[in-house]
Amino acid sequence: MSARVYDGGMNVQELLPGQTAEQRLLHNRVMNARRAAFRQGATLRKSRTRDPRGRDYGKFWFILGSGEVIGTDELGWPCLTLEDAEALIDQGLNAAAA
Repeated sequence: MSARVYDGGMNVQELLPGQTAEQRLLHNRVMNARRAAFRQGATLRKSRTRDPRGRDYGKFWFILGSGEVIGTDELGWPCLTLEDAEALIDQGLNAAAA
């Protein structure tokens, strides 16, 4: 039997077996940020590092339609948290790139 969790709106999301409500809400936030970035002509990417000790673990960056990259450090490592990425989306990615 699967559990249900409210996603902050009026929608009820089914939890997958072994998934906590916090994991589901985090997944929803990432997907919402990806959709919002797409609407602004960008792609939100997440680091594939699975080692929690890795410097880019859980970090994000944007690739704009022009090919410009936002959210990497001087060595090219992703450096945005999900909260940072959401803030950049809210202020507008094109304004952040300028």
